[in-house]
Amino acid sequence: MPKIKNKLFQPLVVLLEGDKTLHVQSREEFEVDRKDLESAHLQALMKRGDIAVVEEDRKRESESRARHR
Repeated sequence: MPKIKNKLFQPLVVLLEGDKTLHVQSREEFEVDRKDLESAHLQALMKRGDIAVVEEDRKRESESRARHR
């Protein structure tokens, strides 16, 4: 499952699909379903840089390093 991280020093409330909300504390990491990444609000927070997808980024980074060797 992907993991997101609140990059702010304040808590955030993320509106997910299906009337679900996610309360993420300051600098906290939280696992979400892959389909939750498609939420319009979460996409907007990621575009602003308030939220980062950390687990998928690490996986992609290790895959790209393996390809370059």
